[in-house]
Amino acid sequence: MHFRVIDKSTSKDITDNNKALQQIALHEDWAKSLIWCDMEGFLISSEGDLYLADECGNWVSCSLDRFEVKWSEEMT
Repeated sequence: MHFRVIDKSTSKDITDNNKALQQIALHEDWAKSLIWCDMEGFLISSEGDLYLADECGNWVSCSLDRFEVKWSEEMT
């Protein structure tokens, strides 16, 4: 099972958009602990919580008020 992440503020799929992830880490207060220039991407916990992570092992919880997760059987 695969997922895509939609930024509700722009209505765009930002799952694989490293530039958008960097901008979030640079400008969003809740993501300031991430290393903006070394973003990994989105993760989902076994409980279904959404996280944004960098490649240094840092991660922050994402609000589902801001992001929407879309599940699919295949990558498109």
